[in-house]
Amino acid sequence: MKISIITVVKNGMPHLKECLQSIKKQKYKNIEHIIIYSKSSDKTFEFLKKNKLKFYYDKKSKNKFDAINVGIKKAKGKYIALLHADDLFYDNKIISNIHKKLAKHNPDVLYGDIIYVNQKDISQIIRKWNSKKFDKSLLRYGWMPPHTSLFVKKKIIINNLYGNHFPISGDYDFILRLFKKKLKFYYMNSYISKMRYGGDSNKSLKNIFIKTYEDFLILKKNKIKFPFFALIIKNISKIQQFIK
Repeated sequence: MKISIITVVKNGMPHLKECLQSIKKQKYKNIEHIIIYSKSSDKTFEFLKKNKLKFYYDKKSKNKFDAINVGIKKAKGKYIALLHADDLFYDNKIISNIHKKLAKHNPDVLYGDIIYVNQKDISQIIRKWNSKKFDKSLLRYGWMPPHTSLFVKKKIIINNLYGNHFPISGDYDFILRLFKKKLKFYYMNSYISKMRYGGDSNKSLKNIFIKTYEDFLILKKNKIKFPFFALIIKNISKIQQFIK
């Protein structure tokens, strides 16, 4: 079973090296890695060229979610997942373990857990995002699984592409649309990836406010009852993730 991993990169140095190594070291080898590159002001382009890495130069996308769609359309795997340029898989056996679950249960969507780590010291855990078995009622309380833990069938995701109207919270809109559908979901109770803390959603106070407003609009757009209540619960639930 081919599994496609999409990495969208813009100004990805120096962490892109670890991201690529994380994929290369996987015990499971039938992986298609699709790199979507956007014009950068650091040495990302030079690094990709020097190491003779195959990548697609994306000059048209409005934001990272548009760029992800470019990767989805090019992907040939049965399942598609994401690994951001700053991030890495939890260990070198995780794709093998995921493949076993996919082969056994044949879900439309598999998801799991992730950990957030320090930007410079990935051994330092900042936050643990442990998900749970899906129930549709959870959506009313602002629940969502970690975006970068999703493995979605190509035939499903190709008809449910990302929107580009929410530059920060486009992943939440994608997840709500996906999890409201009558699909087969499988929760894998394992850490799938390590994300460096300090992404677009929380790198500044301004971005936190923008994300909160986008989340509210997304809840309304997807017709979640009492969106303000769902938004409050969504944010409160994050607090326990910082408790060791």
